[in-house]
Amino acid sequence: MTKLILEPSQLRQQFPRAAQHRPERVRLAVQIYSYNQNDDVVVVQPLPITLCGNNHRHDHDFGVTKTNLTDDLNDSKGNSRKGETDTKKRNKLYTIKIADVLEDVYPGTLQPGNLVNIEAFYDGKQINAFSLTLIRDMDSVVKLFEVLKYMSEIKPLRI
Repeated sequence: MTKLILEPSQLRQQFPRAAQHRPERVRLAVQIYSYNQNDDVVVVQPLPITLCGNNHRHDHDFGVTKTNLTDDLNDSKGNSRKGETDTKKRNKLYTIKIADVLEDVYPGTLQPGNLVNIEAFYDGKQINAFSLTLIRDMDSVVKLFEVLKYMSEIKPLRI
């Protein structure tokens, strides 16, 4: 069964037994950060949506781009925390091999800031995509991900 992952940093926790001889099938809902044509890889980050328990609070900041990802943040004393921010952002970036799906990807899909759905195999070290599609219709995306997130957290029944 494919498991929806909204936060790629959870892959190791969700699939501790994933290995090259036993890859796990995953579905990632992420935002494009950059695309490297030379290596056929896309760098992604988690969706800029916050789904908080039963409160269902949404941060509709879908316009995250490379430039405002590295903006300076200041602490309460006015000191810059840019280095800290850059490190946090780098830790949330993930590289995914997309060579196998490039011919099926529509032009413009790999633009920074786009939200995409990636189906892939995770082998414990890397993510290899076999499907990549653009997420459209922003009005229904938030509700859809609430449902999918809830479904992804359901534990399987053991009979």
